[in-house]
Amino acid sequence: MKKTLIVHVLIIVLIMLGMTTLTIAKKNNTADTETVRNPQDNNTDDGNIVLTTNTIKKDNSRKAHKQKARKKRKQKKDAGFIQMTNIPHTFIDAAAYGNPIDRVFIIINRDIIINSEFEDNYTDYKKELSSRLSQIQKEYTASKGQLSQTMRDRYSETIQQLKKELKNSKGLYLINEINNRIEKQASIDLHLEVSAGELDAQIEDVAAQNDMTINELKRTIRQQGMSYQEFRDEQRLQLLRQKIISAEIYPTMEQPSEKEMREWYNKNIDRLYTPEQYQFRYIYISTRGMKLTEQVKKEKLVNTIITRAEQGSSFIALARKYSDDPQTRRQGGYIPPQTTGFPIYEMFHQNNWKPGKVVSQKDTDGYHLFYFEKITPASQPTYEEARSTMNLQSYVQQSKVTREYNKWLNTRRKKGYIEIIFDATHRYVYQQGIWSDRFGTDAVQYTDEEFFKKFFDSDISIQYES
Repeated sequence: MKKTLIVHVLIIVLIMLGMTTLTIAKKNNTADTETVRNPQDNNTDDGNIVLTTNTIKKDNSRKAHKQKARKKRKQKKDAGFIQMTNIPHTFIDAAAYGNPIDRVFIIINRDIIINSEFEDNYTDYKKELSSRLSQIQKEYTASKGQLSQTMRDRYSETIQQLKKELKNSKGLYLINEINNRIEKQASIDLHLEVSAGELDAQIEDVAAQNDMTINELKRTIRQQGMSYQEFRDEQRLQLLRQKIISAEIYPTMEQPSEKEMREWYNKNIDRLYTPEQYQFRYIYISTRGMKLTEQVKKEKLVNTIITRAEQGSSFIALARKYSDDPQTRRQGGYIPPQTTGFPIYEMFHQNNWKPGKVVSQKDTDGYHLFYFEKITPASQPTYEEARSTMNLQSYVQQSKVTREYNKWLNTRRKKGYIEIIFDATHRYVYQQGIWSDRFGTDAVQYTDEEFFKKFFDSDISIQYES
C-alpha cells in the first residue's frame, strides 16, 4: 500500500515538473523543441530541422490569421461576390514543396479557368474547326466539276470563312468563353435556370424540326464530331440566353417603328430576294449487298414506280410505300426546294424538263428517283409585300434584340472583373473596355481588338461578320 502511494506521488511530481519546465521554456523561448522533416533542407543528413516554441507560436498565429481570412472570404461569397484580385498565378503541389502543377489562366469575376482546362478545351475546339474545314474541302474537290459557278462560289466563301476562324481561333475561343461565363453568372444573379424537362423538350423540338428521332439526332451529332453531352450543354446555354433576353432586354425594348422597318428593308433587300426554286419528291430503292437476281427485281420495281408516277399516281403515296430512306419516306419523299447551284436543279434546268418528270439515277448503293413536282418563280417583294406577308416586324425585332443583347453583354464585361495571367509579372486586367498590365510592367493600354491581336494573334472582329 505504501509502495503504491509513493509511486502515485512520484507521478504527480513528475507531471508538475514537466508543466513547470514547459512554462519556463515558453517564457524564455528556449530549448523545448519539436522536429519536422523538410525535404528542401540540405544542411543535415536526415533532413530534420529544429523548431523552437517561438516558431510554433508564430505558426499558430499564422493558422489563426488564415482562419480569419477564410471567414472573411466566406462572408463575401455568401454576399454573392468573391474578390479575386489576389489569387496567385500558380497552384502549388504541397507535397513537392514548390513544383507548380498548374496555374490560374483567367479570372472572370467569381470564376477561374486554369491553364490546362483552357488549353484542353481550346485544342478540342480547334480540332473541330479543322475537321469541318477538311470535310468541306474534300466535298468541294470531289464535286467541283459538277457544280455551277454559283455553287462553287458558295463553297469557296465557306472555306475562306473557316480558314479565317481557324487562323484566329485562339482569340475567338477565349472571347466566347469569357462571354459564356458572364452569361452563366448573370443567370445565377437573376435566379434563372433551365430544368431537365425544359432541356429535353428543346432537344425534342430540334429533332422534330429536322424530322428525326432522338436516336437519329444523336447519330447525326456524333457524325459531326460532337458528343451528345456537348450538344446538350450548347442547348442549355441557348435556353439560358433566351431567358436572359426575356428578363433583361424585352422589358425595356420598344416595338420596331415604321422608320426602322423601312431602313431595315432597304439595307437587307438582297436578303429578301428569292431565286427560282424547283420542288422535288424523292424515293430511294436500296440494292446494297444484294445478289444479282435481287437487283434485277429492284430494277423492275423502279420502272414500275416511274410508269405509275408518270401516269398520274400519287408520288407521295409511292414514296411512303416503297422508299428505303426512312427520313424522307415519312414525309412522302419531301426534300427542301432546290435552286441554282444545286446539282438536281441544274440537271433538270439544263435538260429543260417540266413538272411531272421522273428521273432515276443509279449508284453502287441503289436507285435514286426524283419527281419534279413544281416550279416557284423568283421573287423580290416590295416593302408593302414584305410588311404584310413576310412578318417584316419580326425580322427587325430580332435584329434589335441581337444588337441590344450585345450591348448588355459588353456592359456586363466592362463592369465586371476579368484578368488574364500570363506569368507572375504579366497579369492583364480588363476594366471599362481597356486591357492594362496590373503591375505596370507594360505601360501600354489596349482595346479588345489590339489586345487579342498582340497576345493571341487573333482578329476577334470577325465574330461580328455575318
